[in-house]
Amino acid sequence: EPTLTCKGLLHKLFYTPSSEVKKTKLQAPLLIEQKKIGSFFSALDRRIILADKKLGTLQNIKKGMLQKIFSQELRFKDDDGNEFPAWEADRLVTKCRQINVGFVGTCDKYYVDSDSGVLMIRTGNLGDKLNIRSDNVKYISYEFHDRNKKSQLQQGDILIARHGNQGHGVLYTLPEPANALNIVIVRTDNTQLLNTFLIYALDSQYIKRQIFDASAGSTQVVINTREIERLKLLLPSLPEQQKIAAYFTTLDRSIAAAQKKAAALRTIKKGLLQKMFI
Repeated sequence: EPTLTCKGLLHKLFYTPSSEVKKTKLQAPLLIEQKKIGSFFSALDRRIILADKKLGTLQNIKKGMLQKIFSQELRFKDDDGNEFPAWEADRLVTKCRQINVGFVGTCDKYYVDSDSGVLMIRTGNLGDKLNIRSDNVKYISYEFHDRNKKSQLQQGDILIARHGNQGHGVLYTLPEPANALNIVIVRTDNTQLLNTFLIYALDSQYIKRQIFDASAGSTQVVINTREIERLKLLLPSLPEQQKIAAYFTTLDRSIAAAQKKAAALRTIKKGLLQKMFI
């Protein structure tokens, strides 16, 4: 009769007739060690639950504060405790130095290795507000990059998805040169509109509703630059923009740290389970 570890037994339970499973001997530790292992993983599971709870709480806080701040239910005050001026309505295009779509078309033949090319940002690389996702990135030749100046990125540009999660914006914070494929590139005039403020304003219901309405009648569900240019903004003064952007940036960093901790705990659990029950 075969003797199996716990891992081997689980495999046998799923792929072997019950009559054969009953004949199997299980290789298991003494009861006292079983209790220690059980207690250890129970404690680890509690830490994972707490990490998930903290992450959920922070995400709910952000969702609620986006609604309160951009509806002006909640307002910041200056450093002396005085009210900031009233918010003013304007079109996005009047507050930007550039709004255009990155390269549209096929550039497969221009893809090169990472050590001999320039980063090409695609819709799938648009991660969180302040992060470009580094998985599954592509690089294009310097020849392609130099020729397509309109789609070249600068640090501080806002990249907006045209399809999929339309209107989702990410701030390009990397110092290295890059190009963009079929993504709206917004370069704000920071003397009037802070890019760090706009990146969060795009998540407000006021803006989301406009983007939804603009793309609702399209069969391809793609938002274009004209629709982005025409977005109506409610803009606070620059000092209040700075306070709003700083608040949400700090909150996003806390959310990212909580996500990292929850993921790390799950990785630890997975690794220990594999090591203990082989």
